[in-house]
Amino acid sequence: MVKKDQNTEKKILDAAKKVFECKGMYGARMQEIANEAGINKALLHYYFRSKEKLFEAVFEDAFQYFFPNLVEIFNSDKGIREKLESVIDHYFNIISRNPYLPIFLITEVNREPECMKSRLQKMGLDIEQLLVILNGLRDDKVLPDVDPRQIIVNLISLTIFPYLARPLLKPLLFENNADEMNAFLLDRKKMILQMLLKQ
Repeated sequence: MVKKDQNTEKKILDAAKKVFECKGMYGARMQEIANEAGINKALLHYYFRSKEKLFEAVFEDAFQYFFPNLVEIFNSDKGIREKLESVIDHYFNIISRNPYLPIFLITEVNREPECMKSRLQKMGLDIEQLLVILNGLRDDKVLPDVDPRQIIVNLISLTIFPYLARPLLKPLLFENNADEMNAFLLDRKKMILQMLLKQ
């Protein structure tokens, strides 16, 4: 029996992430993942018995990577501006390094939406506790007097949408100039913060 090696497992997970992010659960093939990892299909099945198990490992990792610990950030001693900046920076840094990650997560969450809440809870992200914190900030007049769910949705959507729509926005607004679009995205961080604090 072959002993499992962490380097091989990481190579498989990296290859699977690349394939799943481009093709999704249903479009990806185990042979394609094995080829991407530079191993044979039998070894791939030895490490991960099925495509579903491999997908679950990739998805869990992507999900944890994508969602920062918002409760921890909003419970910190930082001011509200710094807290929001931390979350915005987190999303911009992750998505700029992994441009297909939001599409991958949204597609797969839509495939199994009932799993979303349990995944978030498993990761320790307590939405109810986050809403209590945001309500307290609103009551203390630190945040605008709006439903805290609006703040969460705006924070995530204002940050993620330009990356989701990049294939359309780049030729439409930036004449395919990647440097110009990147400069725009950096400037957008400040704009998002101003929008959230003025709701």
